[in-house]
Amino acid sequence: MKQQRAARRNVRLRFRIQQKTFLVGCTVVLTMGGAVGCASDEHDIGDGAPPITPTPSVSHAPDDGTPTTAIGPGGFAGLRLGMSADEVRATDEAELHEDVGGLCRTFTLTGDLPAADAESETDGFVSKKYGLVAVFARPGLSTPEGLGEGSTVAELRAAYAAGDSETGWFRVPLGGGREYEFGVGPGNVVESLSIRLIKQDCFE
Repeated sequence: MKQQRAARRNVRLRFRIQQKTFLVGCTVVLTMGGAVGCASDEHDIGDGAPPITPTPSVSHAPDDGTPTTAIGPGGFAGLRLGMSADEVRATDEAELHEDVGGLCRTFTLTGDLPAADAESETDGFVSKKYGLVAVFARPGLSTPEGLGEGSTVAELRAAYAAGDSETGWFRVPLGGGREYEFGVGPGNVVESLSIRLIKQDCFE
């Protein structure tokens, strides 16, 4: 379990700070305490288990119809991809933190939500140039189709025909320059979920 948590942390908190001090191909892990490190944790994605029809999340929905327990397709709850830092702050749904490399700010979701992993100390990024570029799902949060941590690659393929897999990842284009990114671990099981802008300057 400890190994899986470490893998999930590396999946969720990998990003690049545009400085030349980091090696090419290094996965950078930053915590709010300022610790920076490099890690690599790749897994091959196979066919997984037989397809299972996902069960949608059920909760009160915001204006666009997305359940408040769901990540995407536009963002999370009142947070929408592309929002400026001031707009994010005005929602009262996220607490912004310090700049990351002068390009981006991390944030922590507020409100009655599942607790974050002990190793995961950011819920997303806001870029000075692109606005809100990513929201990372906490354990228990999922897409509107009910897919997230613990789902299988087979379930992802059954739900998202346009999805594309590579070593350790399954990405789903959503249009408008957005995508879901599922981090996949041993046994072709999802370990992380985020919704993100494809074009951004906060992480890789």
